[in-house]
Amino acid sequence: MQKYGPAVSGAAATWFSWGTFSPDRLKATYQVIDNGTGDSNITDVGVIEDPFAPVLLAVVPGGATSIPTLSEWGMVMMSLLLGGLAWFRLRRRLHP
Repeated sequence: MQKYGPAVSGAAATWFSWGTFSPDRLKATYQVIDNGTGDSNITDVGVIEDPFAPVLLAVVPGGATSIPTLSEWGMVMMSLLLGGLAWFRLRRRLHP
């Protein structure tokens, strides 16, 4: 689990590892102590500010996969073959 903010009192805000997940990864557990790790308000004693929101990151695809298709000439040949087959069937039907 990652959190954005100061990792320790007075530090600059960064992403840091914080908290744990249950073995089934359905529950997250973390602890905030006043002026400790995860507390974004280090000036007021007794006040804890913990801006936190669960986020599910999208899976980045491994890369583009090519899809095989016919070339332009392949499409022309398939069209001529289909047209010739249609003409042959029509001719057989008209002249038995």
